[in-house]
Amino acid sequence: QSASSLETCDLVSQMHDQASAPAAGLRADEAEFAVLALLLELPGPAQWSLSEIALELGCERQTIRAVAALRAAGLVHCCGEFVFASRAAVRFRDLLCAEESVPALPGDAGR
Repeated sequence: QSASSLETCDLVSQMHDQASAPAAGLRADEAEFAVLALLLELPGPAQWSLSEIALELGCERQTIRAVAALRAAGLVHCCGEFVFASRAAVRFRDLLCAEESVPALPGDAGR
C-alpha cells in the first residue's frame, strides 16, 4: 500500500474510534460521521437498527437527524427501522482502503 492509502485506512479506523464515543452534544456533521462510520465498519453488521445506532451514539434525536441527513445525501438507505450504507458509500470505503496502490495521475511524477 502507498503511504496515502495507509493514511486513508487509518482515517476509516479513526472514524470507528470516534463512532464508539458517546454523541451527546455532537455537531450535526459529527453525528453523521459517527453513524456512517458504524455502518461502514469492517467486520461489522451490514445493517443496524435505529435503536442500536442511538445506543452507540447516546442520543436518539441526533441519530434520527443524522440518518435523515445521510439518507438525503444518498449515503444510507432505510428499510423499516433498519439502516445500511448505500453502495456508493461502501464503494468509497473500499477505494479508501484498497490494498493495491493507486496509479499516479499525469503530472504527479516527481512528487
